[in-house]
Amino acid sequence: MVFKSDVEFTQFGLRVKEISAKSGRGNFNANGTIQLEGIFPKTVDLNARANQFRLANTDDYNIVIDLNGKLSGLAQNTNGYR
Repeated sequence: MVFKSDVEFTQFGLRVKEISAKSGRGNFNANGTIQLEGIFPKTVDLNARANQFRLANTDDYNIVIDLNGKLSGLAQNTNGYR
């Protein structure tokens, strides 16, 4: 597997310029932003795509995925901190 990332801290949080990986014949790419409030996530806006990406390959199973996804919205704290 080959993995590459380019993430930048800004005054508002994290800008994920690129996260990419190659596995098997496939690839995975993601980008977006995570707005922070202190050290905690406030909002999330991430896009992810995969094409024939091999997640696992063992004697018992082989997992290959295609994906076109978006994760966005307010991050909610459920552990009592903040």
